[in-house]
Amino acid sequence: MPESEARFLSSPLPASEHRLAGYAARFNERANIDGEYIEVIAPGAFAQSLKANDQLALLHHFNVAIIGRKSSGTLRLREDAVGLAVEIDLDPSTPDGATALGLVRRGDLRGMSFGFWVRSESWEEPKWPALPVRTLHEVRLTEVSIVAYPAYGGTSIGLASQTTGAASPGYRARLARLEAAEKAIGRPSR
Repeated sequence: MPESEARFLSSPLPASEHRLAGYAARFNERANIDGEYIEVIAPGAFAQSLKANDQLALLHHFNVAIIGRKSSGTLRLREDAVGLAVEIDLDPSTPDGATALGLVRRGDLRGMSFGFWVRSESWEEPKWPALPVRTLHEVRLTEVSIVAYPAYGGTSIGLASQTTGAASPGYRARLARLEAAEKAIGRPSR
């Protein structure tokens, strides 16, 4: 009887090249929510939730497409002066991790979103025809998602080395060798 065989491919990139970074939300930015109202996130809106709750990183808000989790250490979230900063350590050996890495690397996915429950909000009712303004003062954050169409236009996600401009010389050398090999076999450059 033939013996079962298995093959495992390791990623040619170091673990740091599987890290994504960006912003899931930006403070004081106005977002038009379905033409119904304007939403604004106040600084500090996520602070209590980040201390008290676990959060997930997902693809497109699908709770079966988990690509990171705060309690496992693969998702790091923090508030800074800009908004809700995100770092995700992807596992490219999983289908969702590989998909997220590939789509972000190619630039197909560049935005983020977040899932939440409102704990404290205020509304401003301007004169018609202006839209009402909802300000989120405190939310219970449940997840952050990499998405194609974020509600907040200022959100971002990218390879951590690209977003910080800190690609290591070793990574750049490996990338140059990879691009030379692709050119040698006639594959278009990135």
